[in-house]
Amino acid sequence: MVMRKSIYRIVVCACVAWLPLTAICQTTLKIGHGPKMGVKRMNAVPVVGSLVKPSVPLFKLPASCLVGSARLFSCFTAVVNGISYQVAYSKTEAGKYMVEEVRTVDPHFKTAEGLSIGNVVTVTSNKDLTLTAALAFDGRSDGNWLPILGEIPGPVIVTGANGDTWIAYDDLHLTGKPIQLKISGFVLENDARLVAAHGQL
Repeated sequence: MVMRKSIYRIVVCACVAWLPLTAICQTTLKIGHGPKMGVKRMNAVPVVGSLVKPSVPLFKLPASCLVGSARLFSCFTAVVNGISYQVAYSKTEAGKYMVEEVRTVDPHFKTAEGLSIGNVVTVTSNKDLTLTAALAFDGRSDGNWLPILGEIPGPVIVTGANGDTWIAYDDLHLTGKPIQLKISGFVLENDARLVAAHGQL
């Protein structure tokens, strides 16, 4: 236990002393005794592209999160009306913080259309999906929240009469036959109108 704490202190000191290695240090800390994600209670859900004041635990490095573009950003947890959202952000040249992605896997979250995590979506072809470098969405969604149907390279949750099956995305063959996929989360779509309405949160 003493040795682990000593190693942790060495890594933290290295991070502070050599700022260009911040991203590497964040990843290193997250694997072992990584920093806990800061939590901030907010009146409204942050919007992609808007400015935000992040929450970082005192004397801690911000946690890092992998977003749909397969990039790592600093992140914190925003709690709005009891629902938790993962907010990834970057630092602008002006020294402010801009929201890059907002995602939720909170089981109590529900979209305006009534969708929630665990709901089943039927897809028949690749045209039904919208892909990023790391995520597969239901491309037919009309709301501001895009249902996550799987991660790339996986897993994707296929459901049927025999229950749920977890498979890699590359093993998902859409040939016109209906396949049911479970929603595993939601990502807020980048909408310029929402940014204009919210501004800085």
